[in-house]
Amino acid sequence: MAQYRRRRGYSALYQWVSRLQDERGIRCSIGAFSQYLLQVAKTDVSILNDLLKIIDDRGASKTTIITNQFLIDHFHA
Repeated sequence: MAQYRRRRGYSALYQWVSRLQDERGIRCSIGAFSQYLLQVAKTDVSILNDLLKIIDDRGASKTTIITNQFLIDHFHA
């Protein structure tokens, strides 16, 4: 999916969910976390690998909440 979008001129970001926390710590320690957030905000397609596996693993026994900051009006735009 990312390759398809990139061929059509969109930007894409591929990230392993299991590594997000470590990467956040590293970026914060070198003062680059705000730049990373700007990069993510500008990206057209974000792919979070392992997210479905985490949800699957937790689905039977734990609650998982996925949030976003979009207004409801923009959900189906």
